[in-house]
Parts: sequence; structure tokens; C-alpha cells
Amino acid sequence: MRARHVALTPRRRIAALPDAATPAPAAAAAAAAAAAAPARPKVLIAPAFYLDASVFRPLCRDLRARGFDAAIAPVRWYHWTPTLGGRSQRPVLDRLDWALEDLCCAPGAAPVDPRTLELPARASFYGPLDFLREMRDPSLGARPLGPASSVPGAPPPPGSAAAGEGDKAAVVASSAGDKAAVVASSAGGWICRILLAGADATPYGGRAYEGAARRVHTLVTLGTPHYSSEPVTRRNLDWVNGNVPGCFRKGLRYVAVGAGGVGGRELLAGLKLGDFAYESYKLCSGDGLDDGDGVTPLRCALALEGAAIVRLDGAAHTPPLFGARKKADWYGEGAFLEAWVGYLQPPAAG
Repeated sequence: MRARHVALTPRRRIAALPDAATPAPAAAAAAAAAAAAPARPKVLIAPAFYLDASVFRPLCRDLRARGFDAAIAPVRWYHWTPTLGGRSQRPVLDRLDWALEDLCCAPGAAPVDPRTLELPARASFYGPLDFLREMRDPSLGARPLGPASSVPGAPPPPGSAAAGEGDKAAVVASSAGDKAAVVASSAGGWICRILLAGADATPYGGRAYEGAARRVHTLVTLGTPHYSSEPVTRRNLDWVNGNVPGCFRKGLRYVAVGAGGVGGRELLAGLKLGDFAYESYKLCSGDGLDDGDGVTPLRCALALEGAAIVRLDGAAHTPPLFGARKKADWYGEGAFLEAWVGYLQPPAAG
């Protein structure tokens, strides 16, 4: 048999590949569509008292999966130490203010670390001397060292030579940036009420955070004790409720989220001693037999006059800590998250 020869030459000429420097039409169209797409709503997560920012990564991931440009304020657990004993909250307030600045002034997506989902810290180095400075006098606030901001165009921190008078630079910069929603856990909620009161309020420790107030459209508080019977906590909370009561900031939407379902149990009636919830409720509302989320009584969490109220049943106060066994979903997951996540969308104009 004669061998058959198969021609390997293609009948049609293959089109030349496009030059690498010239984008393909499909890629160019996708880039144009992305540029024209509406910006993802910005959300800042403010950690709870003495909890590290890392605790709130699951909530941040969930919000980002839902289409929000969410980020966590870079507040470490030890940043809370100078505020213990009812002292000034300025070290935490300053860090929340800078986080809002970086989130809202950033062109495009929030400049978060993809591993931690946190915004960058302002100081390139934070050491023992910085910690001792804040411990000695927390009313001076956090250390505004290093670059004014990691975000091009963001205003410098207060107190720097470039800041000018008060927060004027921050106010001007915020007019061009996107407004954000703030989700604040536990005591972070009443601290954010100070932060977002703006220049209309009596300055807290000599500082009014007008720039932060202009950058936020909604404050959502999760299990926040909006009043307390405990003397140390009252040093700050009495200031809050006396100077920035209720929904103090005009144009800012306030949402108070609280949960019931965990009642305090008295264990030794004669000594008025009870379980953790009982002791926590007693400090907050004065009644250890209250109903709440295991830490904050429901009536304290919803005691924000004029706010939109979201009542939940069975939500835990915080995510599980230190590897503890999970007993229930907390405010920031599952069906409980669904109950308030809609408030993170910017309000309709008008």
C-alpha cells in the first residue's frame, strides 16, 4: 500500500496576536464598564472595648462579599489600655478618625491590607514610649507621627503644621470623598457618638471631630450600652448623654441594634450574686435579672432616642473569643446580620 500524506499546513491564516501594549477590545470594554459602575458603599467597622480589630475579620469578609467596600479600623487591643478607669477615649477616637479619613478619601477601593482587611496604621512604628505617652495622658490623643496619611490627598492629622486651624483641612477633603456607614460594636457605639457629633458639640478633651462627622451617613450600634449605672463607665457616658444626647448630629442616621433572650440568673440570693449576665446587667441597668445579649441589657442597647430600632432575639454580644465554643450567632452573622445590613446603604437623596 502507498502511504497517505496528510497536509499540515492550515488552510486559513491565523490572525496576528495583538500587541501587548494594546488592550484587547473585550478588556477595554470591561475596564470601561468597571469605571462606569457605581462605587461600592463604604463601611468602617469600629471594634468593641478591649477587642482587637482582628476579631471582626469575619464580619468584614461577609460585608465585602455582599458588595460593600468594608474595612476595619486598625485598633489593637492594647490601644484601649490608656482609656481604662473612665479616662479619656482620645487614643481610640483619633485612630477611628484617621481610619475614616483614609477610607473616604481614597480614590477607588478602600486601601485595606488583603490579609487583615484593616486600614493602614498612621504611625509606621508604635513602641513602648508611644504607649507610655498615651498611658501618662490619654487626653492628648494618639501619636500623629509619620506621613500625614497613607492615602494621597488625605488631610494631615490634627496638630501637625499642615493641618491648619482645627479640622478645616479635613472638612474640605471630605466634600470630595464618599460618605461611609460605621458599624460599632458594644462600647465602640457610644465612642462613635462622640466622634460623629462634629463641631456642633462641646469639644471632647479639646477636640471636635468635624471631619469624621461629615464623612458618615449612618451609625449602626451593636449591643451598645447607651447608658450605664456603673460609676467608672459613667464618667464618659454621662458626658455623651449630657453633651451629645440621642441622635445629636443632624443629617446622620442612627440605628440601635439590641438583643434579648439571655436573662440574668441570681445564684446567691442573699448576697445578690449571679452569673456573668446577671453581674453585667447589674452594672449597666442596675437590675441583674434584666434580659439582654449576655453583656448589655436590651433596654440599654435600645436607649438611643430618635434612632431606628432593631430588636433581635438570641444574638450573642460579640463573636466567640479566645477559642471559646460558639453558643449562638452574634449580631454580625447569619439572620441577625440580615436584620440590619440594609441600613449600610446610603440613604436615598431627599
